[in-house]
Amino acid sequence: MALQPRPKKETLRSWCDYAEFHKVEDIVGSIKKYTARRLNKIHGRTGKPLWQEEAFDRIVRSDRDLDGLVDYLHGNPVRWGLVSRPEEYRWSSASTIYSGDEKYRNWFEEEELVY
Repeated sequence: MALQPRPKKETLRSWCDYAEFHKVEDIVGSIKKYTARRLNKIHGRTGKPLWQEEAFDRIVRSDRDLDGLVDYLHGNPVRWGLVSRPEEYRWSSASTIYSGDEKYRNWFEEEELVY
């Protein structure tokens, strides 16, 4: 998963101070907690951990870093033997926002912040 934390408040000062941003570990923890509860409820399970404890986070400092990360993430379902091509994986952005399809052209455009 690749994610970009946002500031807790939409102010210019908040965007300039990383201490004002949501913590990555809190975001990931929330996602893991929600999905674990949901999946355990669906499958009638209790008491078994669903997620690994360790998170292998990386800081992305350039477009090249981001491209490498996205390629790695897209390749995971292939490496795990779930599909033969990344775009075949149902939940992959390889078949959507990275497909070159016109409807996803402006997906990553930032909203203009008004102060």
